[in-house]
Order: sequence, then C-alpha cells, then structure tokens
Amino acid sequence: EARFVDYLALAERLVALDGDNPDWRAELAFAHSNLGTVRFGLGRSEDALRSLDAAVAVHQSLREARPALATDLSQTHGWRARAYEERGRPERALAEQQAKLALIRGLPGAADNRQADHYLVNALVEIGRAELALGRLDAAHATLAEAAPRADALLVADPANLF
Repeated sequence: EARFVDYLALAERLVALDGDNPDWRAELAFAHSNLGTVRFGLGRSEDALRSLDAAVAVHQSLREARPALATDLSQTHGWRARAYEERGRPERALAEQQAKLALIRGLPGAADNRQADHYLVNALVEIGRAELALGRLDAAHATLAEAAPRADALLVADPANLF
C-alpha cells in the first residue's frame, strides 16, 4: 500500500505540472485504481471505494482523449462492484457490473477479441450472481444463459484455461 501511495503522490505531482497531459492523468487513474484494489485486498472496502471512485472520475475525464482506457475503466467498475458487495449493497454492486458490461460491449473490435470476451463472460457471471443474491431468478437465468455459450467458446479456443 505504501508503494501505491507513493505512486499516487508522483502521479499527482505530474498532473500538477501539466494537467492537460492525458498520459499524466491516466497515471493518476491507474494509481487510484491500484490503491483501491490493494485496500480492498486489505479488507478496507470503504477506503477502497474512495480510491476507486477517484479512478473512475479521472478515467471518465479521459474517455475522449484515451478511448482505449475503457477496458481499465470497466475493470475499475468491477472492483467497485466487489467493494459494494462487501459493504452489503447488492443493488449498487449490480449497477457497477452493468456499467462494466456496457463498457466491454462498447469496446472497438470486441466481437473479435478473446480478452474482451473473457471480460464479457466475467461481467455476465457477476451480474448473474448479483441477480441471484437479489432473488431475481429469471433475470439471473437469462444472464447466465448468455454467459454459458460464450464461456464454452472460450474453452474451445483455449482448452488449457480452466477459468
């Protein structure tokens, strides 16, 4: 955590020097996101959410300048979903997973990208789990029914991947 706090301080200094530089702002988003995931791993979901919220804000400010960062933003939404789930907020966790899914579906060339399909399957499974937790059995079934053939296709493409 201390190394990521140092990383965040460096990114903040770079942005202070040149706030219009999208590379420095991207570093700031990465620093916040990394710090959030570490804090989540340390069992500090509220601290994690503050860092992840900051990462989302920076990522969203970069959407036009750096559209390729949509994947990173989608993963940050996934981490926020986990933190909200940990905090006992399943509706918010579901909304975060849905935001993640929307970003993944909007990735250029996503239909022909195995990594994007992996992210898509993950988001669908997490949405299905959230819907189950909320007692929405029909919605969970429909979501997981979409995920299953996609997961099967990933397995055929990469049989060594047991995920």
